[in-house]
Amino acid sequence: MSLNSSGAPSAGGGSPPSAALGPDSLLPPSQAYPDSLPPLHIICVATHRDGYFTTLLYSSAMLAADIRCFAWGHKWRGFGTKLLATREFAKTVQPGDIVMLVDAFDSVLLQPKEAIARRFLEFGGRIVVMGEATEHRWGFFKHLFLMYHECLFNGEKGINWPKPLPYADPSLNLRLLNAGGIIGFAKDFIRVYENVDYCTNDQRFLTHMFLAEPFKDIVIDYNCAIFALYRKRHDFKVLSFEEAEKQVRHAVPEFPGEKRSERKAAPAPAFMRCALKGVVVDARTNEAPCVLHIHCRRNADWLMKQLGLPAGEHLNAIHSYIWYAIYSLRGTIGVNAKVARRWGSALSATIVTCVGFIGLGLGLLGWGVREAAKRNLLAVLSEQCGPLLVRLLLQVALFLGVTQSDYPETAESPHSLQAARSLFALPANLSLRPFAVAAMGGGALALRGVSWVLETAFLWRYLFLTGAVLGSAVLTGMTVSMVGLHPDERRHEDATEKNLKKKAARMSGTSTTSTREQSPESSSRKDSGCRRRR
Repeated sequence: MSLNSSGAPSAGGGSPPSAALGPDSLLPPSQAYPDSLPPLHIICVATHRDGYFTTLLYSSAMLAADIRCFAWGHKWRGFGTKLLATREFAKTVQPGDIVMLVDAFDSVLLQPKEAIARRFLEFGGRIVVMGEATEHRWGFFKHLFLMYHECLFNGEKGINWPKPLPYADPSLNLRLLNAGGIIGFAKDFIRVYENVDYCTNDQRFLTHMFLAEPFKDIVIDYNCAIFALYRKRHDFKVLSFEEAEKQVRHAVPEFPGEKRSERKAAPAPAFMRCALKGVVVDARTNEAPCVLHIHCRRNADWLMKQLGLPAGEHLNAIHSYIWYAIYSLRGTIGVNAKVARRWGSALSATIVTCVGFIGLGLGLLGWGVREAAKRNLLAVLSEQCGPLLVRLLLQVALFLGVTQSDYPETAESPHSLQAARSLFALPANLSLRPFAVAAMGGGALALRGVSWVLETAFLWRYLFLTGAVLGSAVLTGMTVSMVGLHPDERRHEDATEKNLKKKAARMSGTSTTSTREQSPESSSRKDSGCRRRR
């Protein structure tokens, strides 16, 4: 490993930026971390500065989080770097310490360490991962996104995502897992990440572990108590601390088979006052998350400005988008041939389908142009609509003339109308003929190109039709096989529910056999009772 627990590279690469404010004894009492809670360590992995990395450091400094950065100045070797950094750092601290990993380029801290630790302890010591939803106004694109997600991070047929726990707000529907934020005990990370390497995709690895036994070792933050995913601007709002006391609510997580009386951790506060200028609140649930993860290079500068944090860097730069796309694809499809084939098939089918439907549309337009040329539709329209257009232009000209006569020009305003006329007046010796010829030539060339495209699309209409049909069939087949027609209704039956059903079946079977065994005795008792009555 080229990473050490202090966050600096062990060899070369320079030292990473520091976000420490000093020991807790120098902080105000409201920000001092209590000794009754397990120590919380926040880490990230970054090779350089980009996105909201500077914002993350500023938020860490203002909240006294003392974040540690790994792999600074080193070459990026894959998403497994985050898993290895977490495991190696967990070995350097106590087994009962809390370790939280956040993405360096698109995460911001919103609450102090005490709030994060208290909310984590409410999950019963499980590893908590950020949740993600498949949101889209059109169901087709929602299914398509979920199919691509399954191709990259799941790929196992017959395994469905479990439904969110009952305590979660139904408007969120965070059924999927996002590895942009994860928190757990150090001993659990050492055990779970025992066999990972640089080629391990973190989100795919955590997805398989979660779906194998949901809610046992790993649980999704279904109500955004710790991690929140930023997609749309209207999903979040910034409140003052006074307004937050009236509106913010916190839902304590509940798990099947567990009672509230068995909880050891005290309920966490809805939010805590800190050095930031306000409280970020989820507008859908009124929950105040502790960490905000900005999804896929989105711009959340308006939020940072209200909190008093610096804006993101290189958010709209082309090279930043290219770097993000290349390394994301390398970390997902570049390390697994099966995933690459499945994702390549889905992408090829999508491209063929889109090209087929676009070609069909152009071919239909070309057919319409052909029919119009055969029937001389342009001449008919010019004969019928020409006089109407001329009359309309005359009416407009007369109306403008009447308006100008009602409001005559004032010659005493040389700095308004006369100045504008002199500014836009053309020279007397200037000829507009070259411009007209150039415009006509360019228009003729463009018209010739459009005609060629429409003619080609019309000639290849059957090829486009075949591509659209085959591509749609492949996409539909992959979506139905991997996602289903109604993905929100497909539920995974967790082990707890299975055990409860088995237990209920055993009890019903035992009661049935006992009644069968006792039936002769009960019948004899009934007969004797009847005889006595007689």
